[in-house]
Amino acid sequence: MKKVIALSIATCFAFSAYAEQQIVATGKTFNNITPIFQSASPERVSLFASIPESRAGHRANFNGDFQVVVLGGRNTSRSEAAQYYFPATANGVITFNASVDAANSGTDTLQTYWSGAQEETFGTGTITPANFSGTGVGAIGYNTATGAGAQAGTAITVAPDLTAAPANSFGFGTTNTAVTGAITAGQVVRNNTTANAITNASALQTATPGTFAPFDLSTVAAFADADVVAGDFNLDTNRNTAIVRPWNFGIGYAPNVQFGATLAESAFVSTIAPELERSFWGIGATWKQILSDKDTGFWLELSTALQGVKMNMNLNEEVLTELTANPYEEPTTSQTTWADSWGADNGYATSDITTITQAFAQDAWLYGKIDGAQSVTRLADIEFKVGYQFICEDNVLTNGFLGLVIPTGNKATAEYMAEPIVGNGFHFGLMAGGTYEIQLNSSERTRWSMRADSCYRYLFKNTQVRSFDTNNGNWSRYMYVWDNYAAEQLSEVTPNAPTMRSYTPGINVFTQEVNVTPQGQIRFNQALVLEAGAFKVEAGWNTFIRQDELVTLVNEWQDNTVVYADASNNLYSLYNANRTIYNDAYQSSPVAATTPDAASLARYEAAAVQASDLNLSGSAASWSLMTNTPYLVAGYGFGEDHSSILSIGGSFEYSASNDYLSTWMLFGKFSFTF
Repeated sequence: MKKVIALSIATCFAFSAYAEQQIVATGKTFNNITPIFQSASPERVSLFASIPESRAGHRANFNGDFQVVVLGGRNTSRSEAAQYYFPATANGVITFNASVDAANSGTDTLQTYWSGAQEETFGTGTITPANFSGTGVGAIGYNTATGAGAQAGTAITVAPDLTAAPANSFGFGTTNTAVTGAITAGQVVRNNTTANAITNASALQTATPGTFAPFDLSTVAAFADADVVAGDFNLDTNRNTAIVRPWNFGIGYAPNVQFGATLAESAFVSTIAPELERSFWGIGATWKQILSDKDTGFWLELSTALQGVKMNMNLNEEVLTELTANPYEEPTTSQTTWADSWGADNGYATSDITTITQAFAQDAWLYGKIDGAQSVTRLADIEFKVGYQFICEDNVLTNGFLGLVIPTGNKATAEYMAEPIVGNGFHFGLMAGGTYEIQLNSSERTRWSMRADSCYRYLFKNTQVRSFDTNNGNWSRYMYVWDNYAAEQLSEVTPNAPTMRSYTPGINVFTQEVNVTPQGQIRFNQALVLEAGAFKVEAGWNTFIRQDELVTLVNEWQDNTVVYADASNNLYSLYNANRTIYNDAYQSSPVAATTPDAASLARYEAAAVQASDLNLSGSAASWSLMTNTPYLVAGYGFGEDHSSILSIGGSFEYSASNDYLSTWMLFGKFSFTF
């Protein structure tokens, strides 16, 4: 009785320790959920082949045990379960916002948005010395060594004087005509000793000749002031991963900055509060055959289950601001409309993707989709054991076994986010374990016993298809890319509707065949069994522990090939090594060559995603964890020795973190000896 009280106290303590799951895993692509009806699991071992049924009944018949189990269940904590696959949020809500301007229902990061150095635009003389005269509030100058732009080598006058900057520099000044003195490249003028102060002026210089090299404008304090024309320089400083830029999904475009022009951006705001529901059912069967007429000896066991799994990711989307996709009234050769520039040949819809729900189901994506509930029904893995019964007395039973895990389920294909998997993911495995059972006390009316089951398995490597992120953060797999230099150059040198923005969805590139090794897993089950005549009750606690998955690419990643595209409405193609799903970053750069050359190729390759940039373990692999499962089973024994048992039970498996689904299960069993 003391043991019963101790187990009851431990159970109550464990339940009290259970709390809301901690969000430790976000943006991941695959969750290895442990299959049902495994060795040492509650639904498998409870009230089956215990001491009373293992002796007299066997000798009188054929030394066999058989059980059939019908079960079903679903997960709880559905918001936490969904956050495993989505970028990190504080409350499970993600906002998709196409604007950085608070005046346009944006995120108010307008102040610091930078979309790219536009050499070709400057080369046409867009910026001239005339821009620096008059009574405006700000001015911008641009010089190159080749004479493009604002008269290279000639002073850009902010009356009376602004000394000419060296080759390849930007100058920023005031149009206050009372200002005297000079502003030299590389100098930030905070105060001038003459009659009037220059408080908002700076010059920036790059040592790279020819094409202007991109630089990080976030460090330039002068841009925070209002002296520069509004809209000329804007960088997206958003660092909130709960605010995602929808142009990555083909909705709108990244805000584009034309020097001397106002900000051009699309309007779209939508929120999602994703929830993941996983439900399952199964019919399991176990046959155990003792091979000896003695109390000890060898035995065989064969077990499997037919299982159905359904995964339903519900986005719960609410569109707050309808999409305004195009700021230009009609397409032109120099500036096409956003919708027309996608092109049906690339698989992108030109008008019908107006919500995030539609975007996740678009045909252009081959992987990582969300499109209603997905389900699969398969025969789960077959387990085969060869065991030896070391002791089988009236009050003690102990045995051990070696076994095989024979895969019959399905593999991951990555077509859908949170795809349903039956079994261990089609991994072959080896098992070892055993059972120890002891009778605590016995009387004419009741009998108490304690049983412990354990099973260690090692699952070997196989190949699957999984998506993965890069070091650009959560969901970097969904950002658009140039998948090779030739595709980027085609857009660069032929800026018209058929070739503009012929991007490849990143999810199609960052999903590949991988080697997956689950490694070791161990399960412990401890239970107390009470028998009162024909009635039987089992209460227990199950613990499951697994190692990290090991995930590597089957095919070597091709360095210097894939580059993140800047999805703005710029005239020429841009690439951007620093983009994230929530921020278009600081450094967007065109290759800027009318024909491919060594310099443009070198810049492209410098921005490309390298093998060292891939985050396989952080995004594509399921991590190590421990789960706990309290359970309770009640049954009734038939026959003279009560060895045929009809029982029902329930269990609740949970983990302290969201890298596993907390799940309840109900099951009914019928077992008998023969």
